[in-house]
Amino acid sequence: MIVGVDIGTQSLKAAVTDADLRLRGAAATAYRPSFPRPGWAEQDPRLWEEALAPTIARALAAAGQSPRAVRALGICGQLDGCVAVDRSG
Repeated sequence: MIVGVDIGTQSLKAAVTDADLRLRGAAATAYRPSFPRPGWAEQDPRLWEEALAPTIARALAAAGQSPRAVRALGICGQLDGCVAVDRSG
């Protein structure tokens, strides 16, 4: 199984495909950006972290597969986003 993850502005989505790229299961977890000032939009990266495992688990369950069946993982994210980190991550 291949798991694809899309970290989007409004939700994190996961899709499970077989080796022939046929969709076997999918799931999504919604969240919202915050708008602290006019013209600003922000998102806490913890929202992505909190959504990742349960969304993949639901997609695998929809595919009738266990985590042991996963052979590859692809992740994509927002086009023009930046997450600054310090030495401790």
